[in-house]
Formats: sequence, C-alpha cells, structure tokens
Amino acid sequence: AMGALPSVRGWEKYGIYLTAEKPFWMGETVRHSWGTGTTGNFFGPVLTISSGSSVAKATINNPGDLDAWPLWTLIGPVASASLGLNGRQIQVPFAIPAGKALQINTDPTVQTIMYGDWVADPKGGGRVANGQDRFTDMGAIDFTPIPSGRNVPLQITLQEPERGADV
Repeated sequence: AMGALPSVRGWEKYGIYLTAEKPFWMGETVRHSWGTGTTGNFFGPVLTISSGSSVAKATINNPGDLDAWPLWTLIGPVASASLGLNGRQIQVPFAIPAGKALQINTDPTVQTIMYGDWVADPKGGGRVANGQDRFTDMGAIDFTPIPSGRNVPLQITLQEPERGADV
C-alpha cells in the first residue's frame, strides 16, 4: 500500500518479473531427405529430399548447442514406416497414398500428427493441407530430440507399397 501517489512524490518501487518464453536463438533450418529408391520419399527432422540418400545410412547434423525436436514429414506412397533414433521409435502402421503426407511435429510445445494433401514448396519442403489429426491411429509414439552433434544416426524404415497395390 502506498501512502501517497508516486507521481506526487516522485519515486516508487515496483516488483517486476520477466520471463523469456523462448530464450534461445534459432539457427538456420537443417533439411535432409531420404528415399527407398524410385518411390516413397521421406522428409525428416525439418528435412528435404536429395536423390541417392538411403534410409539405411540416414544421419542428420544438429549444429546447435541444444537438442532439436524434429518435424518429420512422410510423403506417400508408403505402406508403413517407423522413424526415430537411439532405439526410440515412432511407428506409422497405415498406408500413405501418393499425393498425401503425414507430418509429425515432436516439439513438446506442439506435438501433433497431421495427415492430408502434400503441397510442395518450390523453395524446398512443403506443407500438409486439409489436415486431419491421426494421433490416435499411430503405433508406438516415443518422441525424442536430436542431440547436438554431427552425423547423428537415425533409424528409419520405410515399407514401400507392393506393385499394383491401391495405396
């Protein structure tokens, strides 16, 4: 309680608490992509396709000082998939047809799994349009961040649709 107005007396002490909701600087987005061959493209932790990259040797660089929570984007056609690292996996037990995508945001402040039409961005990456939540349709969900470092090994398995399959 104040005895007199601060504007009349000149000075008054106030307790102020400040909180930085996102106290860290964000660096450039790291993009990398893998595919199983001529079909079934995969965009991973904020990642982009380059031919010749194999899921068997998938690695990602995290040049930051902190762990990074990946945004995985699986683009059809794919019959099923699992992805992750250090034995922690996210299992996709359903098919994703051509022209569709599943985007898995592992950021603890967001954590969404959206399925819909894939709209590619000519500058790289893209987005899921007309999305619907598929969180409850997933198999195991064990979100894990990518630790800082170079060539962090990822564990990615993509099951391609069988020839002639209606995916």
